[in-house]
Amino acid sequence: MNMKQLIKISLLLTLVTSFGKAPGQSIRGRVLDGTNFQPLAHASIFNLQDSTGTTSDEKGYFSLETFLPVLLQVSHVGYDPQHVRVSANDEMVIITLQAQETNLLEVIVRASHIKERYLDAPATINLISRKQLERNDEMIVTPALNRIPGIYMHSGSLNTNRITIRGVGARTPYDTDKIKAYFDDIPLTSGEGTTALEDIDLSAIQRIEVIKGPGSSVYGAGLGGVINLHSRTATTGENVAHAKSTAGSYGLRRNVLQYLAGKGNKQLAVSYANVHSDGFRENNAYDRQSVVITGHFFPNDRSKFSLLGLYTNLKAYIPSSINYETYKSSPEKAAFTWKQARGYEAYDKASAGFSYEYDLARNIKHISSTFVSFRYADEPRPFDILKENTIGIGFRSRLVAEKEFFNIYSSFSLGMEYFNDWHQWATYQNLYEQFPGQGSIAGGILSDNEEARQYYNLFAQANLQFTPKLAAQFGLNFNNTSYTLTDLYPADSIDQSGNYTFDHTWSPRMALSYKITQNNVLFASVSHGFSPPSLAETLTPEGRINPDIQPEAGWSYEVGSKSSWLNGRLHTEVSIYRMEIEDLLVAERVGPDTYVGVNAGRTIHNGLEAMVNFEIADGVRWSVKPYLAATFMDYKFDVFVHEDQDYSGNELTGVPQQTLNFGLDMSLAKGFYLYFDYSYVGKIPLNDQNSAFSESYNILHGKAGYQTAIGQHFNVDVSFGVNNITDENYAAMVLVNAVGFGGSAPRYYYPGLPRNYYGSVLVSYKL
Repeated sequence: MNMKQLIKISLLLTLVTSFGKAPGQSIRGRVLDGTNFQPLAHASIFNLQDSTGTTSDEKGYFSLETFLPVLLQVSHVGYDPQHVRVSANDEMVIITLQAQETNLLEVIVRASHIKERYLDAPATINLISRKQLERNDEMIVTPALNRIPGIYMHSGSLNTNRITIRGVGARTPYDTDKIKAYFDDIPLTSGEGTTALEDIDLSAIQRIEVIKGPGSSVYGAGLGGVINLHSRTATTGENVAHAKSTAGSYGLRRNVLQYLAGKGNKQLAVSYANVHSDGFRENNAYDRQSVVITGHFFPNDRSKFSLLGLYTNLKAYIPSSINYETYKSSPEKAAFTWKQARGYEAYDKASAGFSYEYDLARNIKHISSTFVSFRYADEPRPFDILKENTIGIGFRSRLVAEKEFFNIYSSFSLGMEYFNDWHQWATYQNLYEQFPGQGSIAGGILSDNEEARQYYNLFAQANLQFTPKLAAQFGLNFNNTSYTLTDLYPADSIDQSGNYTFDHTWSPRMALSYKITQNNVLFASVSHGFSPPSLAETLTPEGRINPDIQPEAGWSYEVGSKSSWLNGRLHTEVSIYRMEIEDLLVAERVGPDTYVGVNAGRTIHNGLEAMVNFEIADGVRWSVKPYLAATFMDYKFDVFVHEDQDYSGNELTGVPQQTLNFGLDMSLAKGFYLYFDYSYVGKIPLNDQNSAFSESYNILHGKAGYQTAIGQHFNVDVSFGVNNITDENYAAMVLVNAVGFGGSAPRYYYPGLPRNYYGSVLVSYKL
């Protein structure tokens, strides 16, 4: 065979094969974090049909020549790999990946609104994954938050809670304040500064990011820190319905319906939850229905629209706190007056938000969001009946840019947040004593007020990468807070009306990080934070505005390390910090539920936090994942003189001295899994005098389950759990500085649940 014949045969084969195939097409797509939609650079995109592939660029974009339809495998360090089928109709493919449980240090976080790895962020940020939320009965977020060092969430009941971070907020009587919270960039914190997380069903949450202390300049007033909730999202190509039912002790019932869909450039998640509990105490029944809807739409490769809707209907009876004798002998009892009045809180609450993200240029993007919220509530209490309505509106807007100056890679965030809410509340006589056995009955009006409260934050932050190992972060926040109070009830001869604006507050931040190796980072930071007083704290005992009240403000100093060892199977984090808080706001009790505020001192918060996560695995057959989290706290009043009493040197009220959490996750390839959680909580000072302390306690929880696929469409997960296995008698929440009226003993204690059981069945159907 000569050369001319070989050329003819080659041409003929080329023609035959070209006619046997469709022309190649170019796939265009983007790889994003499935929770916060930050771009994932250097993700691997592999064609399972012809073994070709590519990687995403710094913005997560990629293109690939292939023949459609095609099956791709997409992977990134720290994220679960995913198979994605692309058809000829998909112009732009958005691929979302969810973080792995065992390699969270590689996850992209957005604590500063600037994309950065969890490992590289020069701050103490903790992540709670979807799987960690599912370790317990999912009734409330308390167990997950309490596994984080430096955080302690008091939980007197499903609707009575208080979160403290590094001791901040520990002296608040009933609510969580001085800590800000957001759900997909929509504020959950009211204009008055109070935060409620407990009425959001955990089924709607994908991940939680917690910033401890004033560790970010972009959130404004939140001396204790920020809690960011990220909504449940669908992965690309997912189209699934979930139905979960839980039943347990003390009349527990929880039913959840959920639909997740992700196709091409659109995502939708809808969650409905119905929760009931009789409670183990008198006057302790709880009912909640909630709906969460989120949607994301990518119309092109430069923009993204997001929608969020939340609605909650709740009615929860309040057993209130009890004294020590009752707590030890009959913890199931409610406070006598609360039982007689059948006190409760009931409300309808909703929030809606819309956000838009647009790439102005390759290295500049603009993100804006606007939101509205309302809350209508009734709360009959033994001493009065409270009726209140709140409407809030606001927006956030920011620019994020990346640029290289003099061989220094830099990223910047510049923006503002504005929030305004209108709060109307009135109190009425409670005539329950005149109508025995009928519960609360409203009588004459006692007060009628309106408050308009507004604030705005201006913020800027810059991340500078000086060398491959050395980086710095600089930030600045400016806050202006003001309110107007209108007294609509002149009959009491006390006019509380007035206007007040707090002094402008500037809060700087500076942090450095040094990368010893690729997986070992040291960091240090200095930051300023503040928290304005609530309305009640700005009033004098006579009910008039106190113009001398000032926000709490303080400086935080911190050094720490984040490390990954043994090829990512062992993660360690250590942090040493000191917070110095000035103008301590002291809530002085002047009536059964009446508090006024004074600036009365200075506190010092010294602490050591440590966390260890380890994975032991035998190929794919089984895995064991132990974890350890510990906090050692030395929080004291440095200078604190109030009503001629000197409390200087005493321990800070309302926060334990030590916490220790240890847990174990075990799973088998055949679908069996087992969780154990052990917690130790040290004694807690109950009053500023340090004359009374709660007792330390140990508590153990366990959960076992089995999950399996049935055919191609069904997945089933059956689980059974026990809370408080050893049946410990412990105080799940304490009321600090409680006062006994009429010669009665102070009611410091909210008893925790005795041993209780629950079982769950989850059925998933792939549509």
